[in-house]
Amino acid sequence: MAQNYPQDYFRAPLDGTIQLTGNFGELRSSHFHSGLDFRTNKSIGLPVFSSADGYISRIRVHVHGYGKALHITHHNGFTTVYAHLHGFATPIDSLVRSIQYQNKFYEIDISFPEHHGLKIRKGQVIGYSGNTGSSTGPHLHFEIRDTKTDEAINPLLFGFNVPDNKKPIFSLLKINPESPSSLISGKPTAAIFHLESQMPGEWRIKRQIIPEVAGPVSFSVSTYDMEKLQISKNAIFQLKLSVDDSLLFSMRFERFSFEEGSRVNAHCDKEARTNGHLFHQCRVLPNDDTQFYSYGNSRGIFQPIPGKEHIVKVEASDIRGNTSTLTFKIRGRETNGSLAPHIPPGTLKIIDWRKASEFTAESIKLFFPENSLFDTLYLYVSKSDRLNLFGYSNYFIGPQNTPLKKKYSISIRFNDSPIPKERFCIVHGSKFLKTKFDKGFLTAQTDRFGEFTVKADTTKPDIRFLFNSCQDLSGIGFIQARVRDKESGIRYWYAELDGQFLIFEYEYKDNLMYAEIPFLGHGEHVVDLWVQDNSGNTSYAREYFRTGSYFSNN
Repeated sequence: MAQNYPQDYFRAPLDGTIQLTGNFGELRSSHFHSGLDFRTNKSIGLPVFSSADGYISRIRVHVHGYGKALHITHHNGFTTVYAHLHGFATPIDSLVRSIQYQNKFYEIDISFPEHHGLKIRKGQVIGYSGNTGSSTGPHLHFEIRDTKTDEAINPLLFGFNVPDNKKPIFSLLKINPESPSSLISGKPTAAIFHLESQMPGEWRIKRQIIPEVAGPVSFSVSTYDMEKLQISKNAIFQLKLSVDDSLLFSMRFERFSFEEGSRVNAHCDKEARTNGHLFHQCRVLPNDDTQFYSYGNSRGIFQPIPGKEHIVKVEASDIRGNTSTLTFKIRGRETNGSLAPHIPPGTLKIIDWRKASEFTAESIKLFFPENSLFDTLYLYVSKSDRLNLFGYSNYFIGPQNTPLKKKYSISIRFNDSPIPKERFCIVHGSKFLKTKFDKGFLTAQTDRFGEFTVKADTTKPDIRFLFNSCQDLSGIGFIQARVRDKESGIRYWYAELDGQFLIFEYEYKDNLMYAEIPFLGHGEHVVDLWVQDNSGNTSYAREYFRTGSYFSNN
């Protein structure tokens, strides 16, 4: 496969020995990881280098997500992405600042055609590693994408030198019932088996247990890879499952679109994840057309023959070809029940994934667009009798662990209130969803099931400057403010210094807003800060400070 991608064209974006804290295809909470995470030894500010000649085709500065990020398009049909940067190198920083001041807002997302983008040389410093956006610690996130399709491609296919002579590790096996009559070891529920290795790369069920299986089943495995210099548990590259030497399922983390990358909950066993385990499910749901799967008509589901012992093999490989094999037997048994689909108790509507569908009750409406489900949905909706402080019930939509391919809409009837309707939001768990009011209903889009209700956010954000009134900030160089919003979260902010717009950066992980103090003359200055949350509550704060000789013109 590496022959399909240029080798030695791209250099590493950091100097020194490559050490990864995350790799392509890892099972994250809401997505498959789309790149490599380079270790920066928990520090920020390391020089980040362009991997090849090209031009800057996109600049993004966001509070969440990729934080400060650059896209560089290269002449060979690929684009590299550098994310969670602490800052940009000159002249990129000057361009970013000019756009921010022009827009009078910190967040930007701008694309450039080739004749307008800044030309970049291979090895040129483009920025500095950081921890911005949704990063959970200092590192550099790096991607290689197909410029034409914007699909993410595994960067390790491009010849980066990451030493790896370790075989993947298996830790757990799970056998799942795939019909109401299926039994694993005599029970109609999934069974988890612990594994052991007798020789490097060869794994089996502990004590060589032979599970007895009746009816159609599928298999899930918990497996991970570790490179030579790493201590992190990284993703495998390829997984194959065969029964009696017949290939039943395979997957390969070579490339995927970002829409496909969001389908992790259709691949990862959510029930097991709730209990702290990560499993690759070796089966494919009926409406899952993700390109990194390969399977037969069974989509990975196996029907054992009663009285026969079947040999199951699961092969896990890393990108260097190091392979481990899990081999075990299952014994087929007769099933007593029907293989026909079972309608769970409490089902209010059966929804075909091929069609758009709507569910309507007295105070709630749900709309599922065509192709928004991976499989037939046996919809369950319940309403609590107890009301919250705003007069709304809790609604439970399920089954809770159901993966969704696209977002659906949930609408809850609005109750008249002296509180402005703009302050109300549909809430999933503790998360306030972006909500609009239409024809007597509050409506939001979501790709999750679970518990929903309606709450009003009437509390203004709290702003506290981190310096004393009239304090001399000479030599400090920054104006800082602690900004907190306990409910719907910060949406917008605006600041002025001595009546002129000032860029305030926002680090939501620390509830911190800060701005560099420009070159100022000696004397007293005033900073004004407005902050608005997602429900429209706005706070304003003003504070004075002084600058002395450090910022004077003398």
